[in-house]
Amino acid sequence: MEKINLKLVSASILLLLTSSLVVYGQIPTGIYTDTVQNNGSKTVHQVKINGDYFIYNEYEVDPAKFIKNVGGFFKIENTSPQNTLVVQLEFNSDYEKDALKQLTIPFKMDGENLQLNWSQKLALKPTTPAAQDLDGAWFFATR
Repeated sequence: MEKINLKLVSASILLLLTSSLVVYGQIPTGIYTDTVQNNGSKTVHQVKINGDYFIYNEYEVDPAKFIKNVGGFFKIENTSPQNTLVVQLEFNSDYEKDALKQLTIPFKMDGENLQLNWSQKLALKPTTPAAQDLDGAWFFATR
């Protein structure tokens, strides 16, 4: 009886440790936002994560001004001392300027907040999107 309990406890501990390693470094699906104020203008940085897909939007408010939009499938590389988000870009609004096809962004989850160390350090907080008509994933194709 004691051997069975010891094996059960050992197996439980091993399962707990391996499952915590899988969770470590993951980014939960959601929308993360940070607003940075610089010289009187507000720049919004928004990251959308859906499974293994990443979308980044950057724009100014008041007056409204589009800055950048990139996105694609991502994977997480766990390297010491940090985790890295590697995004294979499917779209890049600045492609003519920078010709980037891949992004490599150091990141960290701080509780629910997503910290990116990209062109600048961003502390993105999860936001709850408002329900609206036509929500959902859309696929656009040519005729």
